[in-house]
Amino acid sequence: SIARRNIQAFAEENLDQIVAHCASCAAMLKLDYPLLFGENDPFRAKALAFSEKVSDASLFLAKILKPETRNPEPGTRPLRVTYHDPCHLRRKLGIFKEPRDLLKSTPGLEYVEMEDADRCCGQGGSFNVANYDLSLKILDRKTKAIEDSEADIVTTTCSGCMLQLMDGLHQAGLKKEVRHLVEMVNQATLL
Repeated sequence: SIARRNIQAFAEENLDQIVAHCASCAAMLKLDYPLLFGENDPFRAKALAFSEKVSDASLFLAKILKPETRNPEPGTRPLRVTYHDPCHLRRKLGIFKEPRDLLKSTPGLEYVEMEDADRCCGQGGSFNVANYDLSLKILDRKTKAIEDSEADIVTTTCSGCMLQLMDGLHQAGLKKEVRHLVEMVNQATLL
């Protein structure tokens, strides 16, 4: 019933595109909503039309900003940034190149790839609540990869991952920031 109400509300706005800033939300809206309605459900056509309009923010920004690799300004130290692939973005939506291209092309940033960037952080919706000890073991591995990258900031596009990464960095005593990819790209446009 919530999916029906959401689809109807967006349909009333007559939008060309719906951009989700969270990878999990984008995957739910784009891939899972249409699955909620069977072949014989008359609402299925609306769900499919809705899902065609949904885009993840990193994919949307990559299309409108057309990233190109840029060299830092001489004499400045760029912020070193690494990227964590949210499971829903990489595995469900198949998006992984665009976030990196955006970071590489953002003035004032130096992108560094962390080891196992595409490994789960252990958050997984309610997984970290139901399986807290195992979640922490998965998170420890991710936290070590962030530390080894020597990045100042780790960025991602999933709100759940952001919370998990913040917790891991805090528990490890690492003075590194966690920021959303959109925030990093926006920061550069304000410089």
